[in-house]
Amino acid sequence: MVKARFPQGFPDQDEPRLVLKKYIENKGLSIDWSSSINVLENSGIIYEKYSNPIPGYNASAYFIYEDTMLIGMGYSMAL
Repeated sequence: MVKARFPQGFPDQDEPRLVLKKYIENKGLSIDWSSSINVLENSGIIYEKYSNPIPGYNASAYFIYEDTMLIGMGYSMAL
């Protein structure tokens, strides 16, 4: 698992998303960016999760929002 958090919010909301997508691509992972699952916690934090489209593969990427501000991101995979 690799993650980055910036509790004050990333100054640029788009660049971190592009960086994570490129990083995952360079790792050779396939993520379906067209479909996400959003999980809302009681604290108001939203986890936006994207998964590998192939059943049985355990790879995912996520972005963490507080209200509409991006405050974290990461990816995980099983070997």
